[in-house]
This record gives sequence, C-alpha cells and structure tokens, in this order.
Amino acid sequence: MARKLVFGILTLVVSGIIVFTSLNTGDTYSSAGSELGNWINQVFFASRLNMAEVSAIVGFGGKFVGHFSLFALDGVFAYLFCCSFSKNKGLFAAIFILFGIFMSIAGETIQVFIDGRSPTFVDVVIDYSGYLLIPAVITLYQRLNRA
Repeated sequence: MARKLVFGILTLVVSGIIVFTSLNTGDTYSSAGSELGNWINQVFFASRLNMAEVSAIVGFGGKFVGHFSLFALDGVFAYLFCCSFSKNKGLFAAIFILFGIFMSIAGETIQVFIDGRSPTFVDVVIDYSGYLLIPAVITLYQRLNRA
C-alpha cells in the first residue's frame, strides 16, 4: 500500500511540475535561455558562437530537459504506480498509456492560452516518447529475461 501511495504522489508531483512549466510565459524562458546560453558560450566555447548557434543549443536543451526528461521521470513513476497493482494489469496498462497521452496533449494545449508560447505536434511526440521510453525498456528487458 505504501509503494502505491508513494509512486502515485510522485506521479502527481511531476505531472504538476509539467503543468506549472507549461504555464510560464515565453518571456520567462527566453530570458532564462539567453542567460544560460551566454554562460555556455563563455565557459565552453570562449564566446566564439554566434547567436543562432547559442539559440540552437538552448533550444535543444529546452526540448531535452523540459520535454523529454520531465516526461521520462513522469513515465517512470506512473509505470511503477501501475505495476504496484497485482490485479487488473491490463486495466492499469491502459491507464498508464492514456495518462501519458493526456499529459502530453495537455502540456501543449495549455500553451495556446499563454503569451509567447505555442504548442507543436513535435513537442507532443517528444513528450510521449520520453514518457514511454524507460517503461518500454524495462518491460522489454523483463520479457527477454523470462524467455
């Protein structure tokens, strides 16, 4: 019972962080991205990168951290929560899949109403890929070791 509760709470906390970050304006991210990009340029590239290159690095980092990694963490906790139930595995597998789809679409749909943000289908795919990656690897590993 305690495992279910812990994994359920962790899933909701990470999902809440995803929703919270979706509510930030584009200005918040552009100013933070500019500062981080300038720091990366100075420290790792001795200020030799032009603004387009710095922007590309920051964009990749935002996609990887903000989309893929947060959703991967959410997927792990949701997977562990669903696996903690011994009965109705099929039902909880469906809940796991639907929850990931819901969170991926919700995180982007929220951005329609936020200044300076715009949802993209690519971001939904990145989000859902992150959500499914680690649980898929764990499931594959378990199935291959059973055979």
